[in-house]
Amino acid sequence: MTAQEFVDLVEKYVGQAAIHAVHSQLQKPAGRRPAPHIVRLSAWFNSLAEADRAMVSEVIAEAAGSTVFGFYCLLDGSRTVLNNSDRERFDLIYHNEDGATKIASTDVGETEMLHELRGPLT
Repeated sequence: MTAQEFVDLVEKYVGQAAIHAVHSQLQKPAGRRPAPHIVRLSAWFNSLAEADRAMVSEVIAEAAGSTVFGFYCLLDGSRTVLNNSDRERFDLIYHNEDGATKIASTDVGETEMLHELRGPLT
């Protein structure tokens, strides 16, 4: 798996899935007893004019995209967890029957920067 393939999979199965899940919950909360705050948000969302619902959907996509971008930055080392980059290190390694491939590392120049490979979530 390449870094670009990883980014594409994360964007599809994490980013776009989150957008779809939140939007679906706003339109019609799932389950027999949805959480009260979801019911309240759904009632509000469904009371909006169509143009306003479209704007909320754009905000959801922006939030999901920002979250995925931040995750990539952590893996790349562009953002730190402990605020002490000398003691932090992330390596994302993909293993399969052909061996192992390093997808991301906080060591500068060792792998492609995931946050630079991403596109907009839709």
